[in-house]
Amino acid sequence: MARQRVQGRVILGACPSYDYTQAVTKVTTPPNLALGSSAVVSGPTSYEFVIDLEHLPTQISGQGRYSDLVEEAVRKFASKHSGPDFVYSPKKISKGLATREVSDGLQVGSGIGLIVQSKARAPNSISSAPREQSWVTKNARKAGRQVDGTWRTLQKDHIVLDNSRGRPIMHDTRALKYVGVVIIDHPGPPAIVLDSIARLPTICITRRDWEFLHEQLGSAFAVSRYVERVAALPSVPLGKEIERYFRLASRDHNPAVDIRGESPEERQSSATASFKLPMLPWRTRAAEYVRLWEAVRDSIGDLRVRSDQEVGRQRALEILDSIPSDERLETVTHLYHLRNLGSDRIEYVIIKFPDGLTRVVLGNVPGSNDPKSRLEGVILYVHAEREIFDAEDERSITVGFFMLPNQKMMFGVMQGRSGISQDEAFKLHEEFGQPSSYTP
Repeated sequence: MARQRVQGRVILGACPSYDYTQAVTKVTTPPNLALGSSAVVSGPTSYEFVIDLEHLPTQISGQGRYSDLVEEAVRKFASKHSGPDFVYSPKKISKGLATREVSDGLQVGSGIGLIVQSKARAPNSISSAPREQSWVTKNARKAGRQVDGTWRTLQKDHIVLDNSRGRPIMHDTRALKYVGVVIIDHPGPPAIVLDSIARLPTICITRRDWEFLHEQLGSAFAVSRYVERVAALPSVPLGKEIERYFRLASRDHNPAVDIRGESPEERQSSATASFKLPMLPWRTRAAEYVRLWEAVRDSIGDLRVRSDQEVGRQRALEILDSIPSDERLETVTHLYHLRNLGSDRIEYVIIKFPDGLTRVVLGNVPGSNDPKSRLEGVILYVHAEREIFDAEDERSITVGFFMLPNQKMMFGVMQGRSGISQDEAFKLHEEFGQPSSYTP
């Protein structure tokens, strides 16, 4: 088959070695909500929430100003738990004769940009309760004005920002939807409601809440969608975001129950939510498989590609990041067991996204002296199969990721029209068709 005719762009490359055979040996049974922050059923038709106060934010250490150390801790935690490819460092850009800093950090994923501003109160600065309440209110509003300033700056043009891998990424900042996040680091935050602190939809949370969201969701996409969701709801008292999270998660999974403390707006938001909030933290569920999933992500992130392929790589990472945690676990579990089938053919799983344009292929390539050609064939087949049975679309994208016998992985992306004929597609079907399963 003449694959030179392929019109879509294909990125293929070998990823760094990862010993997945040692990393995944068993499935860990998830705990029964015995978590640092958990929901407790108080009756057959109602929920009550108990939050363990020992779920504290990570300790701040290091040399330098306390506020700077807090800003760095906020970015590092998000990078560790939701992916370093979506967390960006502050950057000063010229604006006329002056310079402006692009927030304390920007988190961008799947079309949403979180503008993050942190305000920190050093533990040795604590005073009376009225003064602390005044400090929090004053600094939250100051942070809100900074959020608005960054928002205005980002409306101007494209901008290059360095992500947590140290890689410069070009962003069309005018195409993003923005939400503000003001993070208050305070050893004893007063439980006050901070409304209308910015013109941009913005939430005000503690650093403890910020860390909880990233640890619970394990995805920049999910955190961004959650912040977007709650920014449209009435504000809750500072330090009460975890309670709100579990109210919303319980409503997402149990539409008929009564939930203590739930507002009418919270109840209604479940009907339009883009995904169900998980009750269990991402990293506690089959931890060995979670590590395999994160190895997939990090292998793609560490892969060296040409500058003109960077957009494709970043889009592939966003697609993987947007897969809900339940489906991630199911898919990577199936992926690992494909390894043990002993089949002499390529085995793979296809994830079809609701937009009809996006597909992810994860699988296993048995012993072969030409894995690159076989991986390309599978990606091309999956990409072309959509065109035959649905319709061609320039926005279509297929991401493939395969385990190889030598404990390495290969990654590929194809975008746009494939340019192959129906006869060529059927030939591909004969060689690469009939995947092990489809994940809805």
